[in-house]
Amino acid sequence: MGLLAAFPILILASIFQVVIASRLHLLQGSVDLILLIVVSWALQERSQYSLLWALIGGIVISIFSAVSPLVIIGGYLMITIIARMLQKRIWQMPILVLLFLCLLGTIINHLLTILYLQITGTNIGLLESLRLVTIPSALLNLLLAFPVYTVIKDLSNFIYPAEVQA
Repeated sequence: MGLLAAFPILILASIFQVVIASRLHLLQGSVDLILLIVVSWALQERSQYSLLWALIGGIVISIFSAVSPLVIIGGYLMITIIARMLQKRIWQMPILVLLFLCLLGTIINHLLTILYLQITGTNIGLLESLRLVTIPSALLNLLLAFPVYTVIKDLSNFIYPAEVQA
């Protein structure tokens, strides 16, 4: 059931991200709603298929992006693996881990994108990109991390209800 929920949620979220959220800028940065959803899903205790959520999210958002799908999917998969490892070790403080992972995920995705653009011949300055795009995007992601986490937590509790002990 969790895997079936991934398709409509991530498709609708990517459309929302491309049509609406991408228009809300802080300097040149914008929110990465798919990253927030993938990280939030990976931090849920009973959730399953978090790597597939990252893969589906990467595929869906790469349809709208000029960056190679391997870069986008690779970034989402990396942060999901880190999220699952941290979720198992630091399960007492999911909100602190969420904020850390949103910041780390933004940095990983942006550094991979900058590296890809430089390899493909686009002249892009690292410090300028970090200052004008990565840091503002990280701030926007941090602002929206908790509301997205709350919605995904409710979804996870609906899909995987807690077992009642008799």
